[in-house]
Amino acid sequence: MLSKSAFNALLKTLEEPPPHSKFIFATTEISKVPITILSRCQRFDLRRVEKKTLSDFLKSIAKKEDITISIEALNLIVKASDGSVRDSLSILDQANIFKSQKEIQVEEIVNMLGFARQSDLYELSRCIFDNNLSKLISMLDDMYQRGSETSKIVEDMMNIINWSCKLKINQELIKDEFLTEEDKNFASYVIQFDSGKLNIFWQSLMKGYDEIKISPQPHATLEMVMLRCAFLLNDNQSTDLVEKKKSEINQSVVQSSPNIDQVIQNKVERVSPISLKEKIDIHQKFFQFYGKNFSPLMAGIIIENVEIIDFSEKNKILRLNVSDKNFNGSEELYKNLENDYKIEMVLKTEITTLEKIKSLYKKELIDKEMKTDEFKKVLAKFPNAKIIDIEELERGDGNDG
Repeated sequence: MLSKSAFNALLKTLEEPPPHSKFIFATTEISKVPITILSRCQRFDLRRVEKKTLSDFLKSIAKKEDITISIEALNLIVKASDGSVRDSLSILDQANIFKSQKEIQVEEIVNMLGFARQSDLYELSRCIFDNNLSKLISMLDDMYQRGSETSKIVEDMMNIINWSCKLKINQELIKDEFLTEEDKNFASYVIQFDSGKLNIFWQSLMKGYDEIKISPQPHATLEMVMLRCAFLLNDNQSTDLVEKKKSEINQSVVQSSPNIDQVIQNKVERVSPISLKEKIDIHQKFFQFYGKNFSPLMAGIIIENVEIIDFSEKNKILRLNVSDKNFNGSEELYKNLENDYKIEMVLKTEITTLEKIKSLYKKELIDKEMKTDEFKKVLAKFPNAKIIDIEELERGDGNDG
């Protein structure tokens, strides 16, 4: 990318170009090109090439260059290049140089790019879903010995979970002609899991990816990340206990009815009205408690799906409003707290989550500030002035100096 000074020097030439010259610029960072340059150019945004088009193109190149390649290896190159013709040609050229036999095999592409075998990635996912920890550790060690990159393993598993979530939404994706028999077998397996569990898996992988990048021992961190995924997705309880827990959850939830608002009022009538600031404090107090004693990740997931009416460590009480009795993290919450806390859950058609409460509180602060004498003085000089955003600062008890 040119510097700002270089772009300024080029500007005059672009304004009055020589008749015999044509300038063609190509960049993947269009945001870094100054507007003075963009306004003097015709702009064409190139899109990623579709898989079928790219596959046909690579087949024609391979035929012209007398390169023999298996269809599995070709499909992997198409996948790895992510719609880039240049990248796909580079990978094909490199594979042709380092091939060990006449036909390029998929194993050679895997080893060359530092990928994990797709079958291994699917098996890893199965081990996590099925809580098969011994096999999980064994597979991770085997992949490490083969030279698979730790961060690449997490990236590929994130792609698998992303694809699984989209498959839950649109099962027509299974008809993609580039899917292998392994892909289809895993699709039929993963479709049984609900979207909430897949979302927890994704968030845990996302957090783990950041941890691996800063870890002095990436492989050990990868093992802990995968174990954490298994712990979060499985409660290690017997089937009877799980069914009992579900029954307790269902009994604790006030069922929806035409008079649901009256039922809710009767249920929480002993809870005195509190301010928005106090509501925020209750949510944050629960988050700190649950994150410290159990899991910060699960605390965040629970907070996103409930409205906490009351929480007290001293009195061992947790009261919630929910819009779905089987919200993400509900079973985890009951498993951790049901023995020590009295949990009351009220089913409502609409709840006010922490994010909404914070938004309402900010609006309240803005409205309050706009009524102050200081802001009225501002309006006297700038009649159209508005407060767009506001932040409440925490002040100490002493003097600020």
